[in-house]
Amino acid sequence: MYIPYYHADVFTEVPFSGNGLSIFLPPVELPADRMLRITQEMKQFESIFVRPRPEGTLVDARVFTVEEELSFAGHPSIGAAAQLHALNRAGETEAGWIFIFPQKSLPIATRKTDYGYSCTMNQGEAEFGEPLPEAAGKPVLEALQIDPKDRDEKYPLQVVSTGLPYLLVPLKRNFTTANIGAEGLSEMLEAVGAKFIGLVDVDGRSMRTGDNLGKVEDIATGSLAGPVGAYLVRHGVAAPGEEIGLVQGVHLGRESRLYVTVSSDVIVRGGVVLLAEGRLLCP
Repeated sequence: MYIPYYHADVFTEVPFSGNGLSIFLPPVELPADRMLRITQEMKQFESIFVRPRPEGTLVDARVFTVEEELSFAGHPSIGAAAQLHALNRAGETEAGWIFIFPQKSLPIATRKTDYGYSCTMNQGEAEFGEPLPEAAGKPVLEALQIDPKDRDEKYPLQVVSTGLPYLLVPLKRNFTTANIGAEGLSEMLEAVGAKFIGLVDVDGRSMRTGDNLGKVEDIATGSLAGPVGAYLVRHGVAAPGEEIGLVQGVHLGRESRLYVTVSSDVIVRGGVVLLAEGRLLCP
């Protein structure tokens, strides 16, 4: 069986920048363990598997890291939507899609540009946990070996979600060198209602995240951008309706630009550059 495969750079307008993505269009539904193994073979932070329905705009989608399936993810969604626009709506300047994940549906709009595609996804309303008391956040900070003096005390540790719950940790110093993972972090995050950590430089409008063991850092994370934008609005750093520019991956040599607008819903926008295509020989 041949599976069409595509490669894109997401949250960028420049080739070989932003966050790389593997996109697969399997002709039949694949078992989860097969999709996980394919993702592990490609060694991208995430891969996405999409199957457009006959209706044309509805797309069944599954996204995997090298460790597990996620309920949804941002950069794979807009990257795959741009690729579907190129394949199925090439004669149109604009197109719309609804990506249907196992636990969430995600409306996405795509528009042709000189560099590729500009894509916008509606992540819905943000959900906020209560600001964490100091005692509850202390084990996480200690596990990440974050000096309390590096914490930006003007803003709280808080769990925010638009589909994936992140514990947001605002830092004012040593932002790019802080750890993003540690042994046992997953269990600590689960105890406060989060799945991943999100380090935030509020003044610099920058963010970082990765796997919970800290082995791999993500370069551009749409599912984190929405919560960070909502957090900035909630705490008066940005205004409702303002387009908030966020930066990620600069210190890794893969600058990514993510744009968030928060009103009643959280809207995340970014560029996509299509790079390559081929066939996966999948026995």
